[in-house]
Amino acid sequence: MSTPTPHDALFKFAFSDPQVAESLLRALLPRSVAARIDWSTLVLEAGSSVDEALRERHSDLLFSCRMDGRDALLYVLLEHQSQDDLWMPMRMIRYELRIWDRWRRAHPDRTSLPAIIPIVIHAGPRPWRSSPELLDLIDVDPSLAELEPYLPKLSFLLDDLTRVPADGIADRHLVAFAELVLGMLSLLPGAKEPLEALRAWLPLLQSVARGRRSLHRLRAIFEYLHSVSDVEPAAVRPLVRLLGPGAEEVYVSTARTLKDIGREEGRVEGRVEGRVEGLADALLRVLGARFGAPTPDVAARVRAASQAQLDRWLERVITAESVDGVFD
Repeated sequence: MSTPTPHDALFKFAFSDPQVAESLLRALLPRSVAARIDWSTLVLEAGSSVDEALRERHSDLLFSCRMDGRDALLYVLLEHQSQDDLWMPMRMIRYELRIWDRWRRAHPDRTSLPAIIPIVIHAGPRPWRSSPELLDLIDVDPSLAELEPYLPKLSFLLDDLTRVPADGIADRHLVAFAELVLGMLSLLPGAKEPLEALRAWLPLLQSVARGRRSLHRLRAIFEYLHSVSDVEPAAVRPLVRLLGPGAEEVYVSTARTLKDIGREEGRVEGRVEGRVEGLADALLRVLGARFGAPTPDVAARVRAASQAQLDRWLERVITAESVDGVFD
């Protein structure tokens, strides 16, 4: 099972709130489309992840709404990685089919499907370069225009934050929390001066501190800050004091919790490493007893193995007829 990244966790926490999501979606959708959505009907669909891997990553959101009196769905996916995904159009059409399958099970009497508007938000060190068009992945001669009506068509709306200028997010006129989260997702990982970025975001931080769910939102922001940067808590606290006593209390609590988690993770990692080393020693001893002293190559392979591999090989070594039989 994969572990949710700090980017996924902040994104899902922020934009699971329909009011925050509305702010973003209004800015991303074409004006003519946004004007026809009844935003008062925007609802986050329960269990919105449509793929098991995404459920583990916590990086996708599915909203339902009414558009022109009809049902519509807005599917938003965060891709926070070092490079784009060539196969994203194929992934997206698979997700859309799963969403429609779920819709049909929930609405067995309907004879039509809701429109799905797919949106990919990309943040990372490099811009997105691959095409959002599914047709661009299909290898046919361009001269076969008469074949096009029979080929699947899909394009997703791409919001590439790496190509948005420094003041571009502010120009979207989002609610403060949405603007702050997009800015942090885009600029904070790898920032040489994370404290300077925080100072630039002070008006947004103050607005978040005055708003609804302020303490929960500040905690999410502080957790993300310390997950993606090595800024020292002592350097951050003077800035946090400008957000009010409640914010400072949340920050101190968050910093202490993260420190405790770090110590516990270190202990767990040490225990796991010790167990793996012990399993490797045991396997090498049994190999030596059954087949003679292991060669340097075999010893290196055993030392580099995971716990799961070592467990599997220890089961085999009892009945294997040769060293190769243990690893095959």
